[in-house]
Amino acid sequence: MEWVKRIFVTGIMTELILHLLPDKKYDKYVRLICGVILTMVCISPILSFFNNKSNIKNYINIFEKIGQKYDYQTMIGNMQGEDQSYYIQNYIDVNSKYINELVLEEGLNPVDCKIVLDMDEKSKTYGSIETIALTVADGKNSCYEKNEGRIVYQGGAKQYSEELLALIETICVTYEMDKDSIHVKIT
Repeated sequence: MEWVKRIFVTGIMTELILHLLPDKKYDKYVRLICGVILTMVCISPILSFFNNKSNIKNYINIFEKIGQKYDYQTMIGNMQGEDQSYYIQNYIDVNSKYINELVLEEGLNPVDCKIVLDMDEKSKTYGSIETIALTVADGKNSCYEKNEGRIVYQGGAKQYSEELLALIETICVTYEMDKDSIHVKIT
C-alpha cells in the first residue's frame, strides 16, 4: 500500500512541477526527469527484492529442493531392493544436512534431525517428506526454560522464538509442508 502511495504522490508532484514551470521550453526535460523518477518508484519493490541476496538464495534453494524431490520420486519409483533403499537413505541424509544448515543460519545448534518419508506408492505425495522431527540446542537463551519447541519465558507466557518461527517457515516453504508436520524440540 505504501508503494501505491509513493506512485500517487510522485505523479501529483510531477504535475505540480509542470504547472509551476516559468517557460514551456523546459517542459520536455522536466517530463523526462519526472518520468524516470516515476519509473524508479514503480519498480522499487522489484529492485529491493534483487538487492536482498538472502531472498534470491532462499528461492534458489526452494527451486533446487523441489526439483530434487521430483527427481528422487522418479528415481525410487523405478528401483527395487537395495538400490531403492540406498537412494532413500541418501535423500534423507542430504535433506537432513540441509535442514541442519538452516538451523545454524538461524543461530541455533542442530542436535538431531529425523525425516520420515511418505512411502505409500499409491499416495499422491509418494516420496515426499511427511514429517520432520528436529532437536536443537539453544545455548544463547539461558534465561528461558525450554519445552518441546516452545520457549517459555520465566513469566510463564509461552511463545515461539523469532529464530524458531523463521526456521519452521523456511522448512515449510522449502519442502511444501504444513507447520503441523514439523516437530521441534529445544534441549
